[in-house]
Amino acid sequence: KIQRSPSRRLKKKDPIAAEDYDYVLSSDVELSGFTNLGNTCYMGAILAALKSSPRFVNALLQQAYPPSDKPSVFTALSTILSSKGEVDPDRLKTVLAMHNSRYGDSNQEDAHEFFLACIELLHQDLSMNMPKPMNQLVPQLFEGKIQNTYTCSSCNDKVHRPEMFRELGLSVASVTGPLSMQSLFASLFLKHEIQKKCDACNALQPFSVQPVLMKAPPILVLQLKRFRFEMRRGTFRSIKVRAPVHVNLTLNVLDATYRITCFVHHEGDDAMSGHYTTFVAEENGDWKIWNDAYTTTISKKNVASTIFSEENKSDIYLAFYEKVSS
Repeated sequence: KIQRSPSRRLKKKDPIAAEDYDYVLSSDVELSGFTNLGNTCYMGAILAALKSSPRFVNALLQQAYPPSDKPSVFTALSTILSSKGEVDPDRLKTVLAMHNSRYGDSNQEDAHEFFLACIELLHQDLSMNMPKPMNQLVPQLFEGKIQNTYTCSSCNDKVHRPEMFRELGLSVASVTGPLSMQSLFASLFLKHEIQKKCDACNALQPFSVQPVLMKAPPILVLQLKRFRFEMRRGTFRSIKVRAPVHVNLTLNVLDATYRITCFVHHEGDDAMSGHYTTFVAEENGDWKIWNDAYTTTISKKNVASTIFSEENKSDIYLAFYEKVSS
C-alpha cells in the first residue's frame, strides 16, 4: 500500500523511511533518482520523464557532438541521462542558469515551463555545434504541426495558418463530463468561434476556426491546463483545477497508436510550489514512481488502486506518449 506523508525534500544521506517521502512502498525502493538540490523536484520530474524514453535517450547519446571543455546543455544532459544510481543534476542546473537566471536560484519552478526551456536550449546547443540535419533531434522527436483554417462568417474569406508545437495544452476547466486524455486531445480539433478583424471586410467579425492535425511527433507531450488565474484581494492568484482525468494507456493519433511512457504528477495548489513526481510505465505492466532521489516500483496488481487512484488522476500535469505503430 502506498502511504502519503507531508512533503519533505530528501537529502542524499537520509535513511529510507516511510515518513521521508510522499510515495513509498514497503519494498522495491531504490536510490536511483535525481538528487533534490533544494526545490528542484520540477527538474528531477522532467529528467525522469526524459530518461523513461529510450527513443530520446538513444537519439541523444548517438549524437556526434564535437568534444569540448566548454559547458554545454548537450554534455550535461547526456551525462545525466546515461548515469546509473542516484544522479546529481547540478551540472545541468548550472548550464541552464547561464542561459536563464531563474534556474540559478533555489526557487520552485513550473515543470512544464522547465521541459520547454530544456529542450529549446538543447536544440540551440545542437544547432550551434552540429551541421544539419544532425542537429535536428528536438524537432524530429517533439515537433508537430496543426493547420488552422479561419473562415469569416460575414464574407466567407478563408485564411490558413500553420502552427508548430512541441507540446499541446489540454483544458480541463472548459470541458464538462467525464474527462480522459483521448477526449481532451480530440477536443483540441473541434471547430470553434472567435472574434477577429477580417482583412477583406476591414472590420471585426466572428470567425469559425477549424484546427486540423497535420503532423504528430514521435514523442507527444500533453499538458493538462490545471491552473487558472483569479483576482483575489487585489492580486492575481493561480487556482488549481483538480478535475480527475482518466489516463488512456494508448491514444489514437492520425491513424497511429501512441502508448503512454509516463506522466508528471503535481501535488499542491500552485505550479510554482508543491511537489512534482513522475510515474513511469514499465514494459512488464509495473509502474515506477520517481520521487527526487528515490524510485519505488508498484507491481502490476497494485497499479489500479495506487497509480490510477482518483486522487492521482486529479493531480496529473504532463503526459508523455510515444508512437508505437501506424
